[in-house]
Amino acid sequence: MKKTVTGFILACSLLLSGCTSSVQDTLQQKIVESLQKCVEQADPLSSNPFDYMKGIPYRTVLMMGQDAVDVLLKCHEDGTFHGVMDYIAMYLVWDINDETDNPLFQECETAQQMYDAWMQYMQK
Repeated sequence: MKKTVTGFILACSLLLSGCTSSVQDTLQQKIVESLQKCVEQADPLSSNPFDYMKGIPYRTVLMMGQDAVDVLLKCHEDGTFHGVMDYIAMYLVWDINDETDNPLFQECETAQQMYDAWMQYMQK
């Protein structure tokens, strides 16, 4: 009986971890697609990063809230995003948390600086 219960718990744990991974993968796919749309819909000649943050694709990720933050940070860490997409992703991390007025954020010019500042902010 004890082996059966242990086996059941192990099976449930594996199943749940697989579901979590699947949900995380689906969320990541939606976020990547939304950020690609942000880039596609913006004026390609614009150097203003806020032009990429207008419209439904940006707001779609913004409305995902905290669920999106872990995915955005993971995508930055593993190099999924490049260039303006990485910048948008890191801006979203701060925007979702309503911290774009934070002095740490205000000093940032690049996605990497935003990431580093976020990590510093989270350690407090």
